[in-house]
Amino acid sequence: MPMVVVRAEQAQTTAIPRDLEQVNHDDKRLVKTATTVLNVVESVAKAVDKVAEDVQRSLPKNSNLWKVAQIVEKIAEEVDKDAEVLESMVEKV
Repeated sequence: MPMVVVRAEQAQTTAIPRDLEQVNHDDKRLVKTATTVLNVVESVAKAVDKVAEDVQRSLPKNSNLWKVAQIVEKIAEEVDKDAEVLESMVEKV
């Protein structure tokens, strides 16, 4: 395997931002995007949870489809909880 040598003057560094104003703008945009994504995930999880509950009500209890709907409902509830936790973490940033 050939070795690649990188000289110090060729290497790019991001340790010290050159334009702090641009970094702050990028950070704000990243937080806004993350919050929007988490809101969408949370909304979808709630909708899936509701549909799974409705499906369970219309199926015979303990049928295979009823069990699948129950699993989907539990997953949706966990996704909703995780999205809420992540959203509160993003808001603290």
